[in-house]
Amino acid sequence: MSLAATAVRPLSPPSAEVLIRLGSGPAPTDVQADDVFRHQLLAVIPRLRRYARSLVFDNPAADDLVQTTLERALAHWHQFDQRRDLLVWVLSIAHNAHLDQRRRDARLQVVDPERASADQDAQGGDPGVDVGLRIDLVHALARLTPE
Repeated sequence: MSLAATAVRPLSPPSAEVLIRLGSGPAPTDVQADDVFRHQLLAVIPRLRRYARSLVFDNPAADDLVQTTLERALAHWHQFDQRRDLLVWVLSIAHNAHLDQRRRDARLQVVDPERASADQDAQGGDPGVDVGLRIDLVHALARLTPE
C-alpha cells in the first residue's frame, strides 16, 4: 500500500471512551478539568490524530499515541498556560510521548538466538570461559580442606 493511499483515507472518529472521558468523566488525577479546557481539547483531536499518523505511519499505533497524549493532557491540564495555543501544547505532548515510546522500544529489543549466534560466529570472537569448566573448578575447590 502506498503512502499516498494511506494519506487519503479518512481518519476514524475518536473512540466513545475518550469522548466520554473528555466530556464528563473524571480526569485520571481525580481533579476534573474545566469545561473550557475540555471543549478546546475536543477541538484539537482531529489535528492531533493527523500529527500522530504522520509520526508513526500506522493507524493503531497512531490511535495509541493519541490516547496517551490525551491522558497526559488531562492529567496535567492544570499546567497549561492559557496564553499559549492548546494545539501546540498538545502536539508537544504527543511528540514527547512518541519519543518516549521509541526509547522504550529500543531498550526492549527481542534478539533471535540464532541470529545472535550467527553474528558472534561472524565476528570470530572468543566465546568466553567454558561454564562447565567453571562449575568443575568450584566443586573441586569446595572439596579441598582448609589447610
